[in-house]
Amino acid sequence: MHQKQLLNLTIKKLIGEATTDELLTLESLVKSHKADAFFVNTITDWFNTDNETDDGQNELLFKRVKDKITDEPLK
Repeated sequence: MHQKQLLNLTIKKLIGEATTDELLTLESLVKSHKADAFFVNTITDWFNTDNETDDGQNELLFKRVKDKITDEPLK
C-alpha cells in the first residue's frame, strides 16, 4: 500500500490536485525513504520536461493512472 499511496500523492501533486496535508504526507514519505525520493524526483522531472513528441499524452497518462488508483478499493 505504501507504493500506491506514494504514486497517488505524486500524481496529485503533479496535476495540481494535492491538498496541503497530502503534500506534507508526500514530503514525509520522501524524507524517510531514499528510494521514494528518487522515484518522486524522476517522475517529476519526466512530467515537467518539455518533450517535442508529447502532444498532451503526459497529462492523459497520469489521469488514467490516477483513475485506476482511485477506482481500486484501498486495502
